[in-house]
Amino acid sequence: MPWCDTCDAYQAPNALKDDGTCVTCGNEVDKADMNGGKSPARAPWHFWLMIAVLVLYLGYRLVQGLVWVAGHV
Repeated sequence: MPWCDTCDAYQAPNALKDDGTCVTCGNEVDKADMNGGKSPARAPWHFWLMIAVLVLYLGYRLVQGLVWVAGHV
């Protein structure tokens, strides 16, 4: 999010003037946090590893539950 030092507040990117200045004070805002139209950052590899482990675990527990139900029918 763009930060205006003069107003001491974050500004919404779509609320800025066409030239990229603050609508309140008219000063240039710091756009260091904006991604410049690029796609958002991807999730790190260890997040996807945890998702894969979770899917494997829940799949195992589902099979285990189905075997238990089949044994009690």
